[in-house]
Amino acid sequence: MKFLSYLFVATVAALVGCSPQGEEGVLSRKTDGGRLESLGNPTAGPALRVVDEMGVPIHNASVLVGFALDEPFSGNFYTSDDKGDVIVPQDWVSGLPVTIEAPGYLRATFYDQLPQGQSFALRSADQNESIEVKGDTRGYGRLVKDGVLDVGIVLPAATRGALIQFDMSSFISPEVDILDIMGQQIALPSNIAIPKQTESYIFPITFDKSGYRLFFRSRGIERVMAVHIRFPFKTVIDGVRNGSDIISLANEFQFVGGSIKDLEVTKSAMQDLTVDEIAFNKTIGFNAPRFSSNHSLLTFGLVEKEGYLYPTDIKNPVPGKKIDLRAFETAGSAQRVLAVLRKKAEGDDMKNINLSEMSTIFYETPSSEAEFLDIIEPPTLSSNGELSMSPPRSVKGVAEVATYALLSDVEKKKADGGVTVEIKSRRWEFYSLNWHSDLKIPIWPSERSQKNVLRWEILYLGDSKEGQSVELGPQLLESVSHVSRNSIDL
Repeated sequence: MKFLSYLFVATVAALVGCSPQGEEGVLSRKTDGGRLESLGNPTAGPALRVVDEMGVPIHNASVLVGFALDEPFSGNFYTSDDKGDVIVPQDWVSGLPVTIEAPGYLRATFYDQLPQGQSFALRSADQNESIEVKGDTRGYGRLVKDGVLDVGIVLPAATRGALIQFDMSSFISPEVDILDIMGQQIALPSNIAIPKQTESYIFPITFDKSGYRLFFRSRGIERVMAVHIRFPFKTVIDGVRNGSDIISLANEFQFVGGSIKDLEVTKSAMQDLTVDEIAFNKTIGFNAPRFSSNHSLLTFGLVEKEGYLYPTDIKNPVPGKKIDLRAFETAGSAQRVLAVLRKKAEGDDMKNINLSEMSTIFYETPSSEAEFLDIIEPPTLSSNGELSMSPPRSVKGVAEVATYALLSDVEKKKADGGVTVEIKSRRWEFYSLNWHSDLKIPIWPSERSQKNVLRWEILYLGDSKEGQSVELGPQLLESVSHVSRNSIDL
């Protein structure tokens, strides 16, 4: 029965679900050569200001100007005041990296900066808490023995930046629930629900797990979506047993409907969710781009509403062919598509599929045509602290916007049922205009020791809207259309 656990892991792995630019930020312009140069924010005021994503000043932030302490000039390490301001000396006369760290925020480096009164925004750090929210899922209707399995999946709402990065650790629950079927224990991600029903595969099999559990790393209000999905039970099980991966089986999944709720994340919070409040009764017509036979493509139907994106369908299209993706339509909503291209690899199956290297396109207009960036090779890190990588080739109609790197701690632990789960904690972000083949990593004073695996991720960011101003910082990932990504664990 081990193949059953593969099936349910696959259903959640298939689901990953724009906010406007702020007024403050590190702006840029194109030079005559077509590259971008930093302009900073030419507002009056201090040489540097540290803010959060909402523009609120951050006090007591540590700021390093340069690649190391007292390099290239002495006294290059500062602390922001109550207004988030830092006054720097006149010795800062050339483009240098600015690295900032503050309690409760991700460390971030902004390359090639000059003191021009600009503001630098930091993202909130991943907290060590694991706060459980749980409840039942309802609204599947009358379930009969019809050869189709009905399941529910509860997912945190996603922003465009989260989807562009396509980080599965943000969407698959790190915890599992144990389901007893015919005397076999099957470990399922805890955000999958299976309402009571009986289907047959050689023998009748009864499922009964209507509950879900989600885990959050901070308290507050979190928006989630509960989705009702159906698929032909025997067809998918046969595919799993024959070694098919989730991408090749994606066309078997039918997204029926769902609901959107705001959950109050507190200790021991409980919230039942329905899956029938919104019917996915609209379609998104999408012409799949062309790609080579040694690649595979996943396309996600999405609905954007109030700055969040919700998954409404998933398909594995044939190159160059038109497909219809399910969606819904409400006041203020817009239909989008995310296309994820990856290389096929020997040994791909339901549990082993490499999603670390890929190229993605976010379509604001699903009918538009676009070409993927090449999938880049994994980066390398030299002993002198230089990150080396190979940019993709230039693509007509796609501006070379920025290079983004992310360093994370990765902890692997055994969960119930002997399943190994991965917990990723973001640690350090790097932003640089244009596409680069190397990034010199600054040496942070008093760097803490590391006991877990370190993961380096590289993203080359492009945009189909050429000539747009660029903001280095968290909003950058919310505004681009093209990404080529790869990573390495050290």
